[in-house]
Amino acid sequence: MTLAGSRLWVLSPGVRRIDVIPAEDGDDRDAIRISLEAQVVNSFIGHSAPVVLGEGRSFMVIANRHDSNADRRDYRRDRVVALEYDLTGAFLRGWPGPSLPDRYVGYGVAEASYPTSRVKRMSLGMPFGPFHAVSRNSEGGYAAAFTRAYDVSVHGIGGDLVTRIVRPDVEGPPLTPSERGERDEFVEFVRQGVKRAGGTLSITRASDPKPAIDWIVFDAEDRLWVALTPHGDAEWAEADVYSSDGVFVFHARWPVDVDLSEGAMLGDAAWGVKKGEWDEDWLVFLRFRRVEDILNPWRSRGRGHGE
Repeated sequence: MTLAGSRLWVLSPGVRRIDVIPAEDGDDRDAIRISLEAQVVNSFIGHSAPVVLGEGRSFMVIANRHDSNADRRDYRRDRVVALEYDLTGAFLRGWPGPSLPDRYVGYGVAEASYPTSRVKRMSLGMPFGPFHAVSRNSEGGYAAAFTRAYDVSVHGIGGDLVTRIVRPDVEGPPLTPSERGERDEFVEFVRQGVKRAGGTLSITRASDPKPAIDWIVFDAEDRLWVALTPHGDAEWAEADVYSSDGVFVFHARWPVDVDLSEGAMLGDAAWGVKKGEWDEDWLVFLRFRRVEDILNPWRSRGRGHGE
């Protein structure tokens, strides 16, 4: 689902349709159902949220394209594409999607091979290990990072590189003993399952330390948030915030138990999610204040900054 332009856009992958529902003061009769034209052969529309472009005149869905049946059996042959449609469901164009750089393939990832199975290879993410993170903005461009290192590339809608953001001074925190035990228990469980299926499991690198980056996301203003992975006993989560073209804007800090990875940030306010006593989700409203206003509260009077 995506909330954009006061409308809720719901993608149903199985039947390839989009339901667009008014989210404010609307009548259910104003909802529209868009059946997507099957213009792209041998592709599967995934479960990523639709990307609504500009003011909602078109939208993207993300697909894995396979050129042959053999490609479907090997995750390394997946090609990600972004398919753009108009509000009638007519296919407009296809855009290239982000792919994992070759230098990171297999790093911190377990690969299961099944010689006698229809699916020959599967990739398994390691607990607390790195992964390929991608976020798209309202113009259709995207940011991508393999989270092991603080190395984020920002691209335009056509895939052209706009800028690259690198901070070699940022390293991931070490695993705690309990996290290391959880990782090892998971690996052994998977290894036994793969063995029973007649396959093999290979791990090229261990997932220690944790990734340098916890997540990346474009917010409601198309600012790019690059969150750092917190230490096990950290009280605060932190993120560097950049403009859509990669210019540093500010550094943010908030309570570590509040998850902002959905990108519901606008101006100095944010909606996040935290877990309650019974593991239920709670919505949390945050308002950020500038450090100089905290150190000198007289400066913030009359500015409308919240607590």
